Amino acid sequence: MSFSQKPIDFVSELPLEIVAEHIVPRIMERHGRTFNLHGRQNYFSVCTTWSKRIAENDKSIRFNLESERLSLRLDWMRVRAVAPCIKTLTVATRSVRSIFKLVEYAHFSSLRNLTIKETGFHMAWMELLGSLPNLRYLSIMFKVQPNSLQLCDMLDQCTTIVQLRISMTEDFHFTSSLHPERMYPNIRHLQVVYNPPGPSRDVRFIEHFPGLRLLGLTSLPTNHEAVHTIFQYCPHLQQLYLGVEHRASDTEISRLHLDDTQGLRLLSIHDVSLKGNLFEDLMRNHHATLQSFSLQGRCFMYSPIVRRANNRVVFNQLRSLRFPTILGQGGINILTWIVSNAPCIQYVECMRGGVRGEILNALIGRPLTTITLEYSELSSDVDEQRFLDHHVQLSTVSTLQELKCTINKPSYSGDNWLFSIPLLQQLKVLELRPIYSDPQNCSNVLYFCINRFLAHCDAFRT
Repeated sequence: MSFSQKPIDFVSELPLEIVAEHIVPRIMERHGRTFNLHGRQNYFSVCTTWSKRIAENDKSIRFNLESERLSLRLDWMRVRAVAPCIKTLTVATRSVRSIFKLVEYAHFSSLRNLTIKETGFHMAWMELLGSLPNLRYLSIMFKVQPNSLQLCDMLDQCTTIVQLRISMTEDFHFTSSLHPERMYPNIRHLQVVYNPPGPSRDVRFIEHFPGLRLLGLTSLPTNHEAVHTIFQYCPHLQQLYLGVEHRASDTEISRLHLDDTQGLRLLSIHDVSLKGNLFEDLMRNHHATLQSFSLQGRCFMYSPIVRRANNRVVFNQLRSLRFPTILGQGGINILTWIVSNAPCIQYVECMRGGVRGEILNALIGRPLTTITLEYSELSSDVDEQRFLDHHVQLSTVSTLQELKCTINKPSYSGDNWLFSIPLLQQLKVLELRPIYSDPQNCSNVLYFCINRFLAHCDAFRT
């Protein structure tokens, strides 16, 4: 061993607790949690032992690999050493030879999350997928012509996956890439992403995934037959995401009660428009089980209030509601209708703003525990004051425990509804978010509010 190698070996031989508790956290803080396995100027280029110790002691690290850039034997040896420790990997390649070589050199025995960015080498990808015994999540970004490879052959190699994300161009036919007689009941989460989203697509592929609990679609069903097909072949579906975003907030997920009983629990609509009465029918058909509804981005919705005023439904299980601060009248009508028929709603979040107007008034009398409000030129102040007065009058019977408040009004004064907040007897959490271009003004507002609240609110002091 040469003298120049000793510092590297010294680092590799450090006690495990020092590596796990002190060194790895500092590396993650400085570098982030994404590393390129094909790079030669990062922490994984020090030595093979050092690479393994980092990967073993932080399971949240994400690795990228462009396999054709592994030109030296030393590069492949480094990948071989760390491969058994890798949990999350993204592979991008334009070389079929490099995929076969990857299977030969690297054994990803612990890999649970795999993303494939370049496809087109059917047999090579099958070989790689068949060598991953613990794979749970698979994401494939198709960039090939239609029918140049069969998705079903790839899925047949992945009997352990429970989450599948398929991203494809508009000319790729998902249904035709699946064998009509093959089923994948082990897959619980499926996301189908078209780039660009475009119009509605054939949803018959859904019959191959009878065990789905979560479904995300960027191309929306535009008729009742398509919606019926989804729930006919996926009777246990619990979360449905329509639009560009297929994730719920941590708060939404924590409030869901997911068990083995049938029925939709969460409906999320993002940056899309549901035509006709599809939305209303979705809400009515699942009113008995729906627990969370999320409306995000710019969505145009039809109001169901007028057409079926005499056919009332009650959302007894609905606990969580999320929507954007800017809404058209159709969206306001929809949300007011939902709130008016949701007697047990608890969590209401208005993204990038605060709840106001008709929706806020409809929430009076509901057992809310969490809400977002906004003190700005857009807020009427009257509605906010009325809402807070209601909970102040309830005193210790009030259910309101968490309040998030954005302050964005230039003409700030000490005489406004903000100072009813300290009178809320059950409030436990207060989140203030001043938005001012002048940092000094922002600091003054925070100082003034916090001192006022601490002086009057017993819940904060305890």
